[in-house]
Amino acid sequence: AERLSDRLGCLCLSREELLEQATRHGIPVGKLEEAVMKRRPLTEQMSLLAARYRAYVTTILASAALEDDLVYHGRAGQLALGGVPHVLRIRAVTDDEDRYDGVIERLRLSRQKAMTYVEEVDDDVRRWIRTLYDEDVNDPALYNLTVNCSKMEVGNVATALVSLAELPEFQSSPASTRKLRDILLAAR
Repeated sequence: AERLSDRLGCLCLSREELLEQATRHGIPVGKLEEAVMKRRPLTEQMSLLAARYRAYVTTILASAALEDDLVYHGRAGQLALGGVPHVLRIRAVTDDEDRYDGVIERLRLSRQKAMTYVEEVDDDVRRWIRTLYDEDVNDPALYNLTVNCSKMEVGNVATALVSLAELPEFQSSPASTRKLRDILLAAR
Protein backbone atom coordinates (compact mmCIF):
# COMPACT_ATOMS: atom_id res chain seq x y z
CA ALA A 1 0.00 0.00 0.00
CA GLU A 2 2.80 2.41 0.85
CA ARG A 3 4.66 1.68 -2.37
CA LEU A 4 1.46 2.10 -4.35
CA SER A 5 0.65 5.44 -2.71
CA ASP A 6 4.25 6.61 -3.33
CA ARG A 7 3.98 5.71 -7.01
CA LEU A 8 0.56 7.32 -7.35
CA GLY A 9 1.67 10.35 -5.33
CA CYS A 10 -1.31 10.17 -3.00
CA LEU A 11 -2.22 9.89 0.66
CA CYS A 12 -1.82 6.50 2.36
CA LEU A 13 -3.97 5.69 5.40
CA SER A 14 -3.80 2.54 7.49
CA ARG A 15 -6.34 0.89 9.73
CA GLU A 16 -4.07 1.60 12.68
CA GLU A 17 -4.15 5.33 11.94
CA LEU A 18 -7.95 5.27 11.76
CA LEU A 19 -8.15 3.37 15.06
CA GLU A 20 -5.89 5.95 16.74
CA GLN A 21 -7.94 8.84 15.35
CA ALA A 22 -11.22 7.23 16.40
CA THR A 23 -9.89 6.65 19.91
CA ARG A 24 -8.71 10.28 20.14
CA HIS A 25 -12.24 11.33 19.14
CA GLY A 26 -13.77 9.39 22.00
CA ILE A 27 -14.77 6.18 20.24
CA PRO A 28 -13.66 3.27 22.47
CA VAL A 29 -12.71 0.98 19.59
CA GLY A 30 -10.94 -1.41 21.98
CA LYS A 31 -14.23 -2.16 23.74
CA LEU A 32 -15.92 -2.78 20.40
CA GLU A 33 -13.11 -5.06 19.21
CA GLU A 34 -13.22 -6.97 22.48
CA ALA A 35 -16.96 -7.55 22.17
CA VAL A 36 -16.62 -8.73 18.57
CA MET A 37 -13.59 -10.95 19.20
CA LYS A 38 -15.14 -12.60 22.25
CA ARG A 39 -18.07 -13.63 20.07
CA ARG A 40 -20.60 -11.99 22.29
CA PRO A 41 -23.81 -10.69 20.76
CA LEU A 42 -23.59 -6.92 20.62
CA THR A 43 -25.65 -5.11 23.21
CA GLU A 44 -27.66 -2.12 22.11
CA GLN A 45 -24.86 0.11 23.40
CA MET A 46 -22.23 -1.85 21.45
CA SER A 47 -24.41 -1.78 18.31
CA LEU A 48 -24.58 2.01 18.60
CA LEU A 49 -20.83 2.13 19.11
CA ALA A 50 -20.34 -0.03 15.99
CA ALA A 51 -22.55 2.34 13.97
CA ARG A 52 -20.63 5.34 15.32
CA TYR A 53 -17.31 3.73 14.43
CA ARG A 54 -18.52 2.82 10.89
CA ALA A 55 -19.72 6.40 10.39
CA TYR A 56 -16.42 7.79 11.66
CA VAL A 57 -14.33 5.58 9.36
CA THR A 58 -16.57 6.40 6.40
CA THR A 59 -16.28 10.12 7.16
CA ILE A 60 -12.47 9.99 7.32
CA LEU A 61 -12.09 7.89 4.16
CA ALA A 62 -14.67 9.82 2.13
CA SER A 63 -13.24 13.19 3.20
CA ALA A 64 -9.71 12.10 2.31
CA ALA A 65 -10.85 10.64 -1.02
CA LEU A 66 -12.64 13.88 -1.93
CA GLU A 67 -9.55 15.95 -1.16
CA ASP A 68 -7.04 13.75 -2.96
CA ASP A 69 -6.46 10.28 -4.30
CA LEU A 70 -6.17 7.81 -1.46
CA VAL A 71 -4.74 4.37 -0.75
CA TYR A 72 -6.23 2.78 2.36
CA HIS A 73 -5.00 -0.50 3.76
CA GLY A 74 -6.92 -2.26 6.45
CA ARG A 75 -10.16 -4.05 7.12
CA ALA A 76 -13.31 -3.21 5.23
CA GLY A 77 -12.26 -0.07 3.37
CA GLN A 78 -14.03 -1.47 0.32
CA LEU A 79 -17.22 -1.57 2.39
CA ALA A 80 -16.91 1.88 3.94
CA LEU A 81 -16.93 3.43 0.48
CA GLY A 82 -19.31 0.90 -1.04
CA GLY A 83 -21.18 2.07 -4.08
CA VAL A 84 -18.52 4.55 -5.26
CA PRO A 85 -17.80 3.28 -8.77
CA HIS A 86 -14.27 4.62 -9.17
CA VAL A 87 -12.93 3.05 -5.96
CA LEU A 88 -10.46 0.29 -6.79
CA ARG A 89 -10.94 -2.58 -4.34
CA ILE A 90 -7.93 -4.87 -4.01
CA ARG A 91 -7.52 -7.88 -1.78
CA ALA A 92 -3.90 -8.76 -1.11
CA VAL A 93 -3.20 -12.30 0.04
CA THR A 94 -0.11 -14.38 0.56
CA ASP A 95 0.64 -18.05 1.14
CA ASP A 96 0.07 -19.34 4.66
CA GLU A 97 3.70 -20.44 4.94
CA ASP A 98 4.86 -16.87 4.22
CA ARG A 99 2.45 -15.58 6.84
CA TYR A 100 3.69 -18.08 9.43
CA ASP A 101 7.30 -17.16 8.70
CA GLY A 102 6.49 -13.47 9.09
CA VAL A 103 4.79 -14.04 12.44
CA ILE A 104 7.66 -16.22 13.67
CA GLU A 105 10.14 -13.49 12.78
CA ARG A 106 8.06 -10.55 14.03
CA LEU A 107 6.65 -12.05 17.24
CA ARG A 108 9.29 -14.70 17.95
CA LEU A 109 6.73 -17.52 18.22
CA SER A 110 7.12 -21.23 17.58
CA ARG A 111 5.77 -22.50 14.27
CA GLN A 112 2.71 -24.08 15.93
CA LYS A 113 1.92 -20.88 17.86
CA ALA A 114 2.39 -18.84 14.69
CA MET A 115 -0.07 -21.08 12.85
CA THR A 116 -2.60 -20.69 15.67
CA TYR A 117 -2.03 -16.92 15.72
CA VAL A 118 -2.67 -16.60 11.97
CA GLU A 119 -5.87 -18.66 12.25
CA GLU A 120 -7.08 -16.49 15.14
CA VAL A 121 -6.34 -13.27 13.26
CA ASP A 122 -8.24 -14.57 10.23
CA ASP A 123 -11.20 -15.49 12.45
CA ASP A 124 -11.08 -12.04 14.08
CA VAL A 125 -11.13 -10.31 10.69
CA ARG A 126 -14.04 -12.45 9.49
CA ARG A 127 -16.02 -11.71 12.67
CA TRP A 128 -15.20 -7.99 12.56
CA ILE A 129 -16.44 -7.60 8.99
CA ARG A 130 -19.48 -9.82 9.55
CA THR A 131 -20.43 -7.92 12.72
CA LEU A 132 -19.82 -4.39 11.47
CA TYR A 133 -20.85 -4.74 7.82
CA ASP A 134 -22.75 -8.04 7.61
CA GLU A 135 -20.47 -9.19 4.80
CA ASP A 136 -18.14 -12.14 4.23
CA VAL A 137 -14.55 -10.96 3.79
CA ASN A 138 -13.96 -13.92 1.45
CA ASP A 139 -16.73 -12.91 -0.98
CA PRO A 140 -14.89 -12.21 -4.26
CA ALA A 141 -17.65 -9.81 -5.33
CA LEU A 142 -16.32 -7.31 -2.76
CA TYR A 143 -13.11 -6.84 -4.75
CA ASN A 144 -12.08 -5.80 -8.24
CA LEU A 145 -8.95 -7.91 -7.97
CA THR A 146 -7.24 -10.34 -5.61
CA VAL A 147 -3.44 -10.35 -5.74
CA ASN A 148 -1.33 -13.18 -4.36
CA CYS A 149 1.68 -11.22 -3.13
CA SER A 150 3.72 -14.38 -2.51
CA LYS A 151 3.85 -14.92 -6.28
CA MET A 152 5.12 -11.42 -7.14
CA GLU A 153 7.69 -9.00 -5.77
CA VAL A 154 6.01 -6.16 -3.87
CA GLY A 155 7.39 -3.50 -6.22
CA ASN A 156 5.95 -5.36 -9.20
CA VAL A 157 2.57 -5.61 -7.47
CA ALA A 158 2.61 -1.84 -6.97
CA THR A 159 3.56 -1.30 -10.63
CA ALA A 160 0.70 -3.49 -11.81
CA LEU A 161 -1.77 -1.74 -9.51
CA VAL A 162 -0.67 1.70 -10.74
CA SER A 163 -1.55 0.60 -14.27
CA LEU A 164 -4.91 -0.70 -13.06
CA ALA A 165 -5.63 2.51 -11.12
CA GLU A 166 -5.03 4.53 -14.29
CA LEU A 167 -7.81 2.76 -16.21
CA PRO A 168 -10.89 4.88 -17.02
CA GLU A 169 -13.10 2.77 -14.72
CA PHE A 170 -11.12 3.97 -11.71
CA GLN A 171 -11.05 7.67 -12.53
CA SER A 172 -13.41 9.94 -10.66
CA SER A 173 -16.31 11.40 -12.57
CA PRO A 174 -18.92 13.96 -11.57
CA ALA A 175 -21.35 11.12 -10.82
CA SER A 176 -18.88 9.15 -8.67
CA THR A 177 -17.84 12.32 -6.84
CA ARG A 178 -21.52 13.03 -6.09
CA LYS A 179 -21.87 9.49 -4.75
CA LEU A 180 -18.83 10.00 -2.54
CA ARG A 181 -20.27 13.29 -1.25
CA ASP A 182 -23.60 11.57 -0.52
CA ILE A 183 -21.82 8.84 1.44
CA LEU A 184 -19.90 11.49 3.39
CA LEU A 185 -23.09 13.42 4.16
CA ALA A 186 -24.87 10.27 5.35
CA ALA A 187 -21.90 9.30 7.54
CA ARG A 188 -21.71 12.75 9.13
